[in-house]
Amino acid sequence: MKLNDLVTGLHELAGRSVSHKLDSGESIVFKFDNRDEIKNEFPNISFDKIGKEELAINLTDYPGLFYDKVSFLQYCSNRTFETDIGIVFYDGSYLYFEANTKTTIINSTAAPTDNFIENAQYYLILREEFKKSKVVSYHSSSNREYVLISPEYGKLTLGYPLVVPEFPNNVILKEKYALYESMNKTQEYEAFLKGHIIKLLGSYEHDQAFPEFIKRLNHLIEASNKDYEIFVNKFSFEKLKENFKKERDEYFSAVRDLINQLLAKVVAIPVSISASALAVYNLKSDPVGATVVVVAYVIYSLFTSYLFRLLNYDVLELRHELTKEIEMIKDSSKVEIKILELEAAKVFRKIRTLNSTLIILQLLLAILSTVVLFVYFQFTLIPTNYSILLLALILDLQLAFSFFGLNNKRYFTQ
Repeated sequence: MKLNDLVTGLHELAGRSVSHKLDSGESIVFKFDNRDEIKNEFPNISFDKIGKEELAINLTDYPGLFYDKVSFLQYCSNRTFETDIGIVFYDGSYLYFEANTKTTIINSTAAPTDNFIENAQYYLILREEFKKSKVVSYHSSSNREYVLISPEYGKLTLGYPLVVPEFPNNVILKEKYALYESMNKTQEYEAFLKGHIIKLLGSYEHDQAFPEFIKRLNHLIEASNKDYEIFVNKFSFEKLKENFKKERDEYFSAVRDLINQLLAKVVAIPVSISASALAVYNLKSDPVGATVVVVAYVIYSLFTSYLFRLLNYDVLELRHELTKEIEMIKDSSKVEIKILELEAAKVFRKIRTLNSTLIILQLLLAILSTVVLFVYFQFTLIPTNYSILLLALILDLQLAFSFFGLNNKRYFTQ
């Protein structure tokens, strides 16, 4: 006889009985005024006669058959859910659960919102899975408890009752289990979860603690997620600081290289200018020789200005790259990066100083070139008007070599 038909028949039989009861957890005993007549109406059910008025059905002969909700919660185990389940008395009706389709049927009608059977099943699953967790320091099956020990929050005994508890229908343990399974299983995360469990559930009585843990699982995992996110961001931030300091040192190295290049050129400027001025003075009686010296100096000064311009490009490019990197860190990081901005400010200061020095040197070179040319024009027969025009032309050309193209806005974002 199918379990569904058996449950339906027994529930109908109970309605015609004088009384019924569960005897020793192993059999359902019905009392009738006309026992033999009733027995004949249900020939497919194996009854045992008790006394003169009672019929009994042995539950052990029908795996998955239970008297009521209380007896189901008391005697169910993980193996119970491998077969169909029938509860003869379930909130004034009867219940049949089909194991293959996970379908609950109450009074011959599907009840997809009834979570009684699945809640019991996933409660037992969660109890087993939690035992394997690193959150649990040790488990005592005899005392029905998990022991959690935290260096920071102390010790908590998380007990559970002997009988599977009934949860409210709106508490869906299948979803709780899915959430628990998807939970982060790293050692650091489980340490946060353990701390929250100890803080939140320390005031509950022994047998209430673990069921309460299941009810509050969403809250506990949410709180642990936040703590773990802060931990990961802090760890990433420390690593980010370390890497950025290395990059800062690389920027310093690049600035030092530019300074060395600048110094090499700066040292040559006074020597070149002095030599040119002296040569012009000594060749004042030889206009051709003086002109050759001046032309060579003009070419040298223009070339030097051009080299200063290239150095200036390098400095500004360095500043642009650093600025872009800081912006990328700001966009990608979820934590405060003031320390990085402080580190970057040190590099920016050196870059600004070097940039200002280059501009001053360019202007100084232009002024000194003007002096050399002025001395030269004093000893030539070129009319004053033409001298001034040539002087202005060469000075403009030198300044153009120095500054042309340096007003690109992308270099001035910091």
